[in-house]
Amino acid sequence: MTVLYDDRGLKLDNTKEFLEKYENIGVLFSSGADSTFLIYWLARCIDELNLYDTHTILPIHAIDVSWPIDTVEYVRPILEMIRGFFPKVTIFDQYNLPFESTTTPDFPTPKTVYYRPVRDRLEEGFCDITITGSTSAPLFEDIFLGYITVHRTPEIKKNQIHEGLFITVDKKFLAYQYRKFDLMDNLYPLTKSCQWRGYSRKPCTGCFWCQEKYWAFGSYDGGVK
Repeated sequence: MTVLYDDRGLKLDNTKEFLEKYENIGVLFSSGADSTFLIYWLARCIDELNLYDTHTILPIHAIDVSWPIDTVEYVRPILEMIRGFFPKVTIFDQYNLPFESTTTPDFPTPKTVYYRPVRDRLEEGFCDITITGSTSAPLFEDIFLGYITVHRTPEIKKNQIHEGLFITVDKKFLAYQYRKFDLMDNLYPLTKSCQWRGYSRKPCTGCFWCQEKYWAFGSYDGGVK
């Protein structure tokens, strides 16, 4: 089964075609709910389609060295759990990409600024493609989430291949999949979406990423209500 649905009528049927085209897949992996489910979903489909001998997944984790907390500690338990679900699938250890942001009260320097040259280099010899787990802004509700609402619309992103598989669905669609695949009590609590997670081990509950996660899942990082 490589097709996903939710209870609002959304459908995602692009994964099989994607895997027919690309074998060695790099995933920009933040440890958030979207990129975590992307790695889980790719591994699940590789497993179900018996593509063990041809397909690999390389998580690429950008580390803001200006933060006091090493976010790699959030990444490893997630990858270990997904490997446990699909032991035959090759999921490499994360490729760590250090960068230093110029942080502002509203938004830190996007790590994609540092990611693009690394993406290009990886695609020259190791990965067939590198993608993000980005989802769309909310599709059926009039909710303003700042940067997310402005920049993550399907009209802007749908033809940008590096945006990945999920840009035509929103985070509530993925929340439905976490529940469908019984991931709410094991994988979901490990995910970290808060914009300021590098400064605190607790979600700030106020940034747009926290608000989006609460809108979709009904809780913040770690299942905090």
